Amino acid sequence: MDAGRVSVLKTGPEGKRVQGVDGLTFPPIELFSKLSPLPCYCSDFPGILAGRPGCGAWHNRTQQEVFPMKQFKFPHIGMRTTKTAVAVMLSYLIFVPFGLLYNESYPGVLAYVGPTYSCIVCIVCMQSSLEQTLQVGLSRFVGVFIGAILGVAMLLLEPLLSHWVGIVLMLGAACVCGIWLCMLFNRPAACGMACILPCVMLISGDVSGIQRYYYAARVSETVVGVTVAFLINSLLPTRNPQPQDK
Repeated sequence: MDAGRVSVLKTGPEGKRVQGVDGLTFPPIELFSKLSPLPCYCSDFPGILAGRPGCGAWHNRTQQEVFPMKQFKFPHIGMRTTKTAVAVMLSYLIFVPFGLLYNESYPGVLAYVGPTYSCIVCIVCMQSSLEQTLQVGLSRFVGVFIGAILGVAMLLLEPLLSHWVGIVLMLGAACVCGIWLCMLFNRPAACGMACILPCVMLISGDVSGIQRYYYAARVSETVVGVTVAFLINSLLPTRNPQPQDK
């Protein structure tokens, strides 16, 4: 430092001497390693630099404030989470007393009925409000119903499914018809299930009449799941939504 330019000597905190140049004073370097509030004595900056954020003003804050660290917070278990867990457990328990766990010894459609899709529907349909749960549940039911109809209709075209070219064309037709029908009923959220069900039958390669039981089982499981999700959401209390900061 040019000794000819040194014009000010000030005493900082803890008796430390601070050297200034042409009237400018600076905090000692040792202060930057402390978490205690750092006093500002950069107020002697001339003109536009006086009190400029990032130089003089920030010395009055702690290092944690100047260099904030992101604090980890555990997520809160809210009522929607609790309702979803209760609905899934109840959906499974409904099938247990009757032995409806995909028991092949049962006749007809009962051999294909189980709690899997019912639990899935509960997870998907459970929403923050009762109205949202009902809307999602209806969309899910419409999608499964349309998909089941398309799947059964494909059974009538079994001769065309003996070659891979026919399967490819039917996959595309199933998706187009499923999406079109869902949009016709103003249920765009149902498009996924309306396309999945008939595609599962085509890709699995099983086009026998047993698939009718499969679709009937899926529809019944969906009805159970939607009903359970709606009842649990209506019976258990719902917390008022927190106001959002503008």
